[in-house]
Amino acid sequence: MDSYQNVSGQPEPANIKIYRELFDSIDLGFCVMQLSYDGDGNPSDAIFLETNAVFQAQAGITDTKGKMVGEVLPDMERSLLDIFHQVATTGISARFEQQLSHNGNCLEVFASRLPDVRNDKVIAIVSDNTSRKELCKISDKEIRRLKLELSSKRRELDLANSDLATFSSIAANDYNETLRTLYTNLEYVARNDAQNFSNAGKANLRKAQTAIQKLKLLTEDIVAFSRIHEMGQMEERVDLDRILDSILRDLEPKILESGIRIEREPLPVIKGYPLQLSLLFHHLVDNAIKFRSAEPLLKITCRQIVLDIPYHEICFTDNGIGIPPNETENIFGIFYRLNDRQMYKGSGVGLAVCRKVMDLHKGFVKAGSNGDGSVFGCCFLV
Repeated sequence: MDSYQNVSGQPEPANIKIYRELFDSIDLGFCVMQLSYDGDGNPSDAIFLETNAVFQAQAGITDTKGKMVGEVLPDMERSLLDIFHQVATTGISARFEQQLSHNGNCLEVFASRLPDVRNDKVIAIVSDNTSRKELCKISDKEIRRLKLELSSKRRELDLANSDLATFSSIAANDYNETLRTLYTNLEYVARNDAQNFSNAGKANLRKAQTAIQKLKLLTEDIVAFSRIHEMGQMEERVDLDRILDSILRDLEPKILESGIRIEREPLPVIKGYPLQLSLLFHHLVDNAIKFRSAEPLLKITCRQIVLDIPYHEICFTDNGIGIPPNETENIFGIFYRLNDRQMYKGSGVGLAVCRKVMDLHKGFVKAGSNGDGSVFGCCFLV
């Protein structure tokens, strides 16, 4: 490093020696400047008293000893002299950025007063932010690209949702109406012309009606699945005990017929969508009834668990036919059927609905076997 040049003719301040030894060993730029003033007392320039090699590399300059800042850095903004003057006279440090036109570097400068009788000396600690600035430019460009890509994907999603809404409308109205008409006409034939059919013909007619009924059920389930997100536009506080009470009332005929015993614990109040939660509880209770054992039992319990964050875990535990360990994830796929279609009616949509409802509530549902039946755990944010 160039040694301190006594431009003022005064002895070298001891504190400059201390700063020299300190900043000669770090990877930050360092310089000491002495302000010069015009006849009116306004700062006109500054003299480099001390610079280290790092600063010279940052500024793209050499041989700064005793030279005027304006001479060495002609592209320096005039306003910087005013900043240095304020720092020297008030003792209040300043931090700012300076873009150098001659080498393109962007420097971050921290300026502080060097205690002196005349209060005309400033220490500047300088870091090179050029790489960070370039990275920010790249990041900004990447952000713009991602925003355009996101906008394009959003348009594609809006189009897909529009197509899905059109399908749902057709399925809910025209398609179902066609199925009802077809079933009614077959029923008319069965009642009025069955005597003209052979036994095989009568059997085939009933099979056709059964197939239409299954197709109607499947269509209704598909429509229900596609419209889950429409069931409640605003979150509200939902008492899950009330939701469960309502579902048990709706399913009372099935509960009495099956003889299932239901044991329950108090459930929490959460933020959610009541209609969606009703659908969730309906499918889980109905599953316990459908896949029951000879002496069916359903336990509905609640506890708090902590994973990465706390959750209410509501478990529906039955003693039914159970789930093979390798099927606990597959059963949530839409239209996935694990059990005999003839023995257990359904479209394979119910558990897919449960997963979608939990996704919309920012939670999750999991399935398992307790060795004597099935366990479905619904985890809601606390």
